[in-house]
Amino acid sequence: MPQPAFNPDEFFTLTTSSHVAVLKLHGDVYSLVTDVVKSDYFIARINEINQTDTFKGLLILHDDGMFNQTGYRRFMDGIIDPASLHEIWPRFCEPRTRFGMMHAINRLIRTMIDFKKLFLVGLSGEVVTPFFGISMAADMKFGAANLSFVLDHHHYGLHPSGALPYFLSKFLHHSKALEIMLRNEPIDAHEALETGLVNQLLTIEQFEQQCLDRALALCDIRHSTLFYTKRLLNYTRDDLKAYLDYEAQLINL
Repeated sequence: MPQPAFNPDEFFTLTTSSHVAVLKLHGDVYSLVTDVVKSDYFIARINEINQTDTFKGLLILHDDGMFNQTGYRRFMDGIIDPASLHEIWPRFCEPRTRFGMMHAINRLIRTMIDFKKLFLVGLSGEVVTPFFGISMAADMKFGAANLSFVLDHHHYGLHPSGALPYFLSKFLHHSKALEIMLRNEPIDAHEALETGLVNQLLTIEQFEQQCLDRALALCDIRHSTLFYTKRLLNYTRDDLKAYLDYEAQLINL
């Protein structure tokens, strides 16, 4: 792959362990998902892994605090019109940045859904709405003991992005999914496990290594079995693309 016009190491690093690729996010995640060149390159690397026969899975990890409420509010405060916080509908002083972020998020979700290998994520600390939604597209989700999902889109009067309504309605009963999305209180790690939002809770100590160990174990499977299982499961998510198209129409993307 050609060298991009930015330094990818400032945003993520890619390593391998046997048949699992490990992509760790760091730096400014909002720059990654709002800059077209950066987000295109990031998605291209994921597609490259998807086309590499030696890999059976991709594990995504992230630096501490990367998806927290403080960073989300710092970003949103820079693109939303503060006067609209007291109005019925939100308005953006930087709509192109907002729409760029939405497009990048939805492209990433589509890429995850079309992934032929196992797609695994390890989540720790606070995870705000957009990244909560994105993580639900993964096949397997590992949560640290300090994980909490923070539905901070309420503060700005925004819809729950990251296809969160779609995924929660798949995992949960309609009324439970609605209850979660309308609440202001965070979802802690134990509730996330009980409701099936994460597959396993792991200790904070050696969290990344534990995620990798479990990823390696899950990916210790024949390529053919993995291929057919993923194709059949992905078929049940075929309506996601229609959902994303409807969302784009609804918010005038």
